[in-house]
Amino acid sequence: MIKRGYWRNACHLLANSLGGDGDRYENLATCSRTANSYAIDKRGPDYPGRNMDYWEKKVVKAVQGGQIVSYSVVPKYSGSGVVPIGFEMNAVGFDPATGAMTPIATNEFVPNVMYSLHDGAWHNMGYSSPSGLVY
Repeated sequence: MIKRGYWRNACHLLANSLGGDGDRYENLATCSRTANSYAIDKRGPDYPGRNMDYWEKKVVKAVQGGQIVSYSVVPKYSGSGVVPIGFEMNAVGFDPATGAMTPIATNEFVPNVMYSLHDGAWHNMGYSSPSGLVY
């Protein structure tokens, strides 16, 4: 039996590490564990790209370095779907000491995909999964 949270998460749009509240529904969206962070269940491969955690760590580093950061994460949906197909991440840092603006993430799209041990393929959670597919 796989523990809850190994494959699916409630992603913080504003990460906990940046002060995001995990008890506020408007800050949460359904996402795959690997789109959110690292895989807990090591039977599947690592996420095939840069996930939310990757970009969040870059923002945290900029903030800790004294930058003021304009940051947004927008869930993207397909049609009337209620689970996002992915997340668009944008962040720009401003260094008040130098006045320099630094792009951190520019229209970075993080697909909301989950790996299936059943068929050995990645599937987007925002689209209907095939009937009987076991994750």
